[in-house]
Amino acid sequence: PAELVASLGGPLGDIAHDAEALARATALASGEQAAMFGTLQMRMKGCLSWYWRTVWACTSAGSIIIFADSTAKAPLETLLVTDCECEVGEREECRTGLYCFRLRHAVGSATLCALNSKSLLLWLQALH
Repeated sequence: PAELVASLGGPLGDIAHDAEALARATALASGEQAAMFGTLQMRMKGCLSWYWRTVWACTSAGSIIIFADSTAKAPLETLLVTDCECEVGEREECRTGLYCFRLRHAVGSATLCALNSKSLLLWLQALH
């Protein structure tokens, strides 16, 4: 992930509270090579029930790449998002107080939660 962040211009900063960081992230998410990266919560299936895991993710070339954290050497999962459906809104499986979206793709679905509304909008722009 560190190489991906560096190739995209480095860390975004505090997009929730810093107008300059938000402007840079918006330009990145809505540009010709739209991209977004950062921390998300991902709903995971456990042995007996569902649980939430903090992950680090990055959009790249029609995919969202999920890593365990920003220092991971290899991805946990790569989801193709070129032919997928995205649902946004309050969900029964959504984490309280977070901003959730679900990607339905060819091999299943993934429920992800952004930590704030600005981050959610940037993820949706980059995935569009």
